[in-house]
Amino acid sequence: MLHSLWETIKRADAAGPRPVATTVPETALSPGEDLVTLFLAPDSPIARSTVPVPYYRRGEPWDAIAGQEGAKAAAVVAAAGRHNLLLVGPPGEGKTLIARALATILPLEDDPGRSPFPPFVPADQTCTAQSLIGTVHKDVPQPGLLALANRGVLFLDELPEFSRSALQCLRTPLETRRVIVNRAGGHATFAADFQLVAAMNPCPCGRFSPEEDSASSVIDATAPTRKGCTCPRNKVLEYQRRIGGPLFDRIDVKAQIERLSVGKRFKKAHSTLTAERCRRTVAVARARQQDRWGQPGACNADASPGDVQQFFADYFADNGPMLKHVEDVAEYRQLSTRTVDKVLKLALTIADCERIDDEQGPPLCKRHFTVAADLATGAGSSLVA
Repeated sequence: MLHSLWETIKRADAAGPRPVATTVPETALSPGEDLVTLFLAPDSPIARSTVPVPYYRRGEPWDAIAGQEGAKAAAVVAAAGRHNLLLVGPPGEGKTLIARALATILPLEDDPGRSPFPPFVPADQTCTAQSLIGTVHKDVPQPGLLALANRGVLFLDELPEFSRSALQCLRTPLETRRVIVNRAGGHATFAADFQLVAAMNPCPCGRFSPEEDSASSVIDATAPTRKGCTCPRNKVLEYQRRIGGPLFDRIDVKAQIERLSVGKRFKKAHSTLTAERCRRTVAVARARQQDRWGQPGACNADASPGDVQQFFADYFADNGPMLKHVEDVAEYRQLSTRTVDKVLKLALTIADCERIDDEQGPPLCKRHFTVAADLATGAGSSLVA
């Protein structure tokens, strides 16, 4: 029986990938509705685009995700611009499922010497800094998980549970896109151009939500929050701050995973965020970004501060009211220069997803910058640190 099963699997692999189901249950739009409606209008040119995109990827089926429309839309934006993504929400509501499914909507690799599927490398909280970075033993380089995820996705589940040393070793590779290893056994440099996707509970018990951030919890830092969360507010802050400000600042998109009721989960409705449409959105958005930055495979997230400075200096020179709006958003939210650049690049990605067929360039509007600021800062999510 085992032999026949193995033969069946080999025949299925030889026959090629099969399409996945496209009809899934859907809930009412979440707080991410603004983002969903930006580039998923019924008359969106994305639906009419003729850019060829693959239909199937390995990993979790995207269409198997019930509800969570706001988080899925944020994941599409992260995939389209290659932005780092943090999924925050209660346990058992689909954070890991969305992270794994994100790898199935990425464009295929066109390098003949590589697998066409971008690597998806999961890591859990037991990983050490050395297992992430790699090592050199007797002059033989041994790449770590960061190098194995090169040109793909590195997924860190339960992010605050990682050791401080493991989290600290992510900072430099996220900036330089490479890992330098210096050991007694030798030296090595590994390419580590990965997209970081992480997931975390909002608190140790996992039940904290923005609605439970009550005034009583603020007055008494040791009092537990309401509606099921057993964690005092100071413990919630301590848990979220384990990530560290520098790493948190390098994550572009913070998306909230909602607690999904049974009724919403099994409500019969057709999701507009189907796998086919999301793959097409990512493919055509990345094609536009490559044309914008003039480099093969370049994405908005890869743009350097100098590139952002040059592009938006020209843009704001002809759009004074838009510059004033960005200044107001940055002042109100007290955004750092790094975060402002992040917001600008996210706004470009959202515009790329919305009007992909506009040959004159993405028509940025105030709403793009506002939604981008919400994604960059985690507004409306369970993050309170």
